Amino acid sequence: MEDTRYPIELEVLTPLSVGSGNDNEWVRGIDFVQKERKVYVIDMKRAADAGVSIDALTSLFLKSDEEGIIRLLGSRIGDLSKYVFDAPVRTDNNIKTFLRTQFYNKPLVAGSSLKGSIRSALFNYLRTDEKKNEEVFGTMKDGTDFMRFIRVGDIELPKTVLVNTKIFNLQKDGREWLGGWKHRSSDRDGNSHTDEHYRPNGFNTLYECAAPHVSGYGNISLASAAYRLLEQFGKARVQYAAKKRELLNEPICRLFQIINEVTRSYLIKEKEFFMQYPAERSDEVIDNI
Repeated sequence: MEDTRYPIELEVLTPLSVGSGNDNEWVRGIDFVQKERKVYVIDMKRAADAGVSIDALTSLFLKSDEEGIIRLLGSRIGDLSKYVFDAPVRTDNNIKTFLRTQFYNKPLVAGSSLKGSIRSALFNYLRTDEKKNEEVFGTMKDGTDFMRFIRVGDIELPKTVLVNTKIFNLQKDGREWLGGWKHRSSDRDGNSHTDEHYRPNGFNTLYECAAPHVSGYGNISLASAAYRLLEQFGKARVQYAAKKRELLNEPICRLFQIINEVTRSYLIKEKEFFMQYPAERSDEVIDNI
């Protein structure tokens, strides 16, 4: 039974993070070091092959001795690294890494991640009242899960960069809520150390991201014929069947139209938030939106 299969191009518009999990974060002085304005993610195998003493390197890792690692590797540090990035700022936190393919170590936007985003976009489109997720999409248990009829392939991307991030949150001044940037963790008294001034360091985190304007290619398949069989012979009742049937039978531009409408609505709300709660550099956020 043939699906309608569409080739797609993914172009990154803003820095994109697809996290690979906390266990894979890069730790300063163990996985990476920062020298001047560069971040070096050390490759133990390359270092061993180049004759670097692994005992000495391991000893430095155990102490998280960043300066010692830099001295040991010397001018060869770039050649002995898996990755070398431009560093926007310094941070003492771990670097949040991007998901990569298992064999070729390429940056990867997993089809499951895209599918989850599509699911979120379709939720409000499908429902007409206050329904829960299972009531809208169905379940795998009875075979009615609608998202199994939308199949999304993985997309590899060519490169990543490091992007600095800061937390923007609200602070209370008397009875008034104000926008602000967070610079430290909350203390025992509950003070959040948030103010209106932007500083790139302090409670900031570097993320490995796909940079704007890079592209990758994949595919989306719509299994309309299989869905028809579900409607005809399935034992359980399909919620919102007409909308689901229409979505699978129309060209994929209809799916993209729904996604664009949800995205536009979200961005309008984001813009309104930053206009209502301004702080230093929030005008740049608004301009980018």
